[in-house]
Amino acid sequence: MAGRAPMNAAEPAAARADLPLFVDLDGTLVRTDLLYESFLDRLKHDWWLPLRAFGWLAGGRAALKTRLAEGRVLPVDALPYHAAVLACIRDARAGGRRVYLATASHRILAQQVADHLGLFDGVIASEPGRNVSGAGKLARLRDVAGSDRFEYLGNSAADLAIWDAGAHAGVVAPDAAARRWLRRNAGKARALGEHLSARDALAARLRLLRPRRWPADLLLALPLLALPLLAAPAALRAAATADVALGIAAFGLCTSALAVVDDLLDLDADRAHPRRRTRPFASGAVPLAFGFHAVPLLLAAAIGVGALVSAPFVGVLAAAFVVALAHSLSLRRTRAIDALVRTLLLVLRLVAGAVAMHAAWPS
Repeated sequence: MAGRAPMNAAEPAAARADLPLFVDLDGTLVRTDLLYESFLDRLKHDWWLPLRAFGWLAGGRAALKTRLAEGRVLPVDALPYHAAVLACIRDARAGGRRVYLATASHRILAQQVADHLGLFDGVIASEPGRNVSGAGKLARLRDVAGSDRFEYLGNSAADLAIWDAGAHAGVVAPDAAARRWLRRNAGKARALGEHLSARDALAARLRLLRPRRWPADLLLALPLLALPLLAAPAALRAAATADVALGIAAFGLCTSALAVVDDLLDLDADRAHPRRRTRPFASGAVPLAFGFHAVPLLLAAAIGVGALVSAPFVGVLAAAFVVALAHSLSLRRTRAIDALVRTLLLVLRLVAGAVAMHAAWPS
């Protein structure tokens, strides 16, 4: 269950009163990552973006961040902010401390967040030709602070060197490496923010797979009803049933991959909805990076299982995925086309079931 990690009692607030406060953005101030947010925002208008992004990445991460951020205005008011971090920033400002946003995200996007909140004295961020992360970020913090006398709020293994160098540290909703560092350095650190237990984190990831969509894939089994009419022998019926079962599993994996894609593409709409705003990606309970990794893995698994049936079956599976992906990206915007595409996907399931059943037939 989600819970608020207590502030370390061994670190009185007075010890930090004269220190500048640097606040990381991705995963700390917000429960998301603006690199992925900007990618998804641009993908809605540019289907070729994944291919373009590979080319931009060849010029380095700074080049990729610059190209994704150029001309983008993100809905920063709807981002999932950490309430505990906002409270910490306001307390620091009330105490007369300088507060800076320090992030590896591009300056264009970081400045949009800073302007929206109006809580920072300055922004340290990546710019064309300069990716502000790791040692580069630490150097920038030292330049601004004038020494290692600063406090830095972060959340992950990428922040360990900065925490080690600084006078004090704030650990926000930490990953495993950050939790270990916090236990070793309780004297100079405080924990704040909400975090999910391992059980709840797993449940949130499973929720993204949308198992309630899987029953639609049982349509693949409908052609099996024709087996008695074909007077098929028992061995053939068993083989056909096994192939159809594999086909259902392959479509289920593909369905889950598309469910993850839908949630990634619907971020803005979900965050504006009173009920859907609690979905794993929209709320920040699950990092967007999980979706970018899960989709290709689920699709690879779907193709692998489908290949156990037959090559023609994989062809039908691929066709169904392309149609469903086009539906997610744009075709559902028109009601008539939306209904037509949904019907086509049902027909493709029936075709896939027939193809899977036929794979067991002797040549």
